[in-house]
Amino acid sequence: MKNRNLLRSIPVALALLLASCNQAGVSTPAAAGPSNGTLPDASVMLSPKGMPVTKTSTAGLRQLSSDLAEKLTAEGWVEHTFSNGETLLYRNLRGYAAYGDEVIAPSKNMPEYVQYVEDFISGKTPISTQSIGLNPDGCSVRTLFCAIRTTAYMWAGKRVDYYYAPGFTESQINQLEQQVAEWNASNTAIKWYRSFTPNGNMVSVNPVNVTEYCGQAYVGYQGRVAFTGPNYININVGYGCENAWTGTMQHEMGHVVGLPHEQDRCDRDNYVTVTANTAKKCGEDFRYYENFDYDSIMLYESPHVYGITPKGPYVGTFSEYLPRKSKLSAGDIKTINGIYLSPSNPRP
Repeated sequence: MKNRNLLRSIPVALALLLASCNQAGVSTPAAAGPSNGTLPDASVMLSPKGMPVTKTSTAGLRQLSSDLAEKLTAEGWVEHTFSNGETLLYRNLRGYAAYGDEVIAPSKNMPEYVQYVEDFISGKTPISTQSIGLNPDGCSVRTLFCAIRTTAYMWAGKRVDYYYAPGFTESQINQLEQQVAEWNASNTAIKWYRSFTPNGNMVSVNPVNVTEYCGQAYVGYQGRVAFTGPNYININVGYGCENAWTGTMQHEMGHVVGLPHEQDRCDRDNYVTVTANTAKKCGEDFRYYENFDYDSIMLYESPHVYGITPKGPYVGTFSEYLPRKSKLSAGDIKTINGIYLSPSNPRP
């Protein structure tokens, strides 16, 4: 199966974000923005582009100071360096820390998140070597951005229950439901089930009206540690995003079940040029990589990522200009099934 490393996904889940609270503690939309055919500039969530960046570090610190906590949670871009030298770049936006379309945690919980990571680095917090999104044999705990997302972030029962937060029109829900139905009709091990009685363990699909993205989500199941927020997917109902919903919903669904981005593979320079400031996810377990997938729903399109003449075996359709993907690829399905049908999956 495709070995895809998880954190900065963190989102950097990781997978997300915004305004007045509904039952799940997430936002309802403002009036729809202009639909002039110009989509939000998603690159503003991938690179500071000249914006101020607050640089922080926990090197040599035994505990976080109040000053450091304030910097980690302040609105804007933050680049934090952990005591082992690894760095994390994220943007605090409307109360959530995110990188691209992947959310890490509510901004207010970033001090707890950083402390959690530091406790892991120091050995205070033991962690399972089995990691979601990677090979069935597990993930090297020596690699921070591999080990943070463990099997606790996998969905039990090979199912994801979800509901639509208030604010979508019936037509919009029907459009999104087509994406869910297409996912469920494919040969994936994990299926999605709509609910009309929401609870905190479900995914809340929220309509938002923002200028930074068309969709956003956490990576993997949330709620098992203090710094995570509710499970949810944000879908932009303004700025022409409805015209880009084909594929957007399944991309965010991919994050929810545990998939990071294809362009973040350690071997990506053999297959693509990444113009966005996205970091590679490297580690011992990347020796388990299967072929790069140009058709993956988790691969960003141009102008964020361009194909280059492949320097190795690949699957999918190679092209220099990479189009938006509309659905899960065969490789995506193989990855999902490799995670959720693995004999070593501790969350049946």
